[in-house]
Amino acid sequence: MKSFFLRLKYLIFFLIFLEVLLRIFAFSYSMFYQKATFSLVNEQAYKNILCIGESTTFGMGAGPLESYPYILQKLINNSSLKFKYKVHNLGIPGMKSYKILEGLISNIKKYKPSLIIFLFGANELEGKEFIGRYNFEKYKSSLFLNFVSRSKLVRMSLVFYDRFLIKLKYDICHKRIATLDSTNLKIQELIFKEYARNTRSIITTCRQNNVPFVFSKYLFVSVTGESNYALDVLSKRYNFILIKQPEYVKEKAIDEKILFSDNHWHPNAKGYKIMAENIFRTIKENKLIE
Repeated sequence: MKSFFLRLKYLIFFLIFLEVLLRIFAFSYSMFYQKATFSLVNEQAYKNILCIGESTTFGMGAGPLESYPYILQKLINNSSLKFKYKVHNLGIPGMKSYKILEGLISNIKKYKPSLIIFLFGANELEGKEFIGRYNFEKYKSSLFLNFVSRSKLVRMSLVFYDRFLIKLKYDICHKRIATLDSTNLKIQELIFKEYARNTRSIITTCRQNNVPFVFSKYLFVSVTGESNYALDVLSKRYNFILIKQPEYVKEKAIDEKILFSDNHWHPNAKGYKIMAENIFRTIKENKLIE
């Protein structure tokens, strides 16, 4: 028994050590990205553009300086615009619509953005394996669960959990295997309704605060078809600008397979470049930057 408690104590200390290490790494990475991005902006008098989303906004699947927000910053800098802009990457892996809604007002107050680019939905709408995590995160109420959900170690474990399931999800999507029974389809329907309500609230919040915004589709039809379909429906319902990434890939006659990263879910550097080019083209044509 004494040996058991001793091992338990060592395990707890080890987990605390890992948590501290991950927080140091996260802070260092954030400082590195901000320094690299600020080096692209030559003047201090700039307007803020927020890129809000999940792992696709964060840039998973490519290098830290190959995300679409970073490339968008370079495209803006290389154009002859009247104003200078600073693009902020606020992508967090695993992010869902309700969390984006919770932090929206504080982000608007903090950055006073001239434009927000939203990209989210896949973590809620693609695949039944996310249902358990959705319910855990959405309905956590105790102080303990709230504390656990903020742990870097827990978040990293969930990311690895997602990566473990991605191959299965990829096979299901590409082979068009129907695996959802009627019960899960009902749950998926509830999740879509929640996603739609959150998206509507996000749109309302932006409009009430006079913040221009756009939504972007995901790059791939093959693995994020549900999310892209949902955005098509909502863009018609709420009349917002939707950046159509798959259509742009088709227009360019590019095989989407060469735009996948090794994890078969996120874009690679080429994919993020295509996304950034289309976003830049769309916001410029709609005079959201000038």
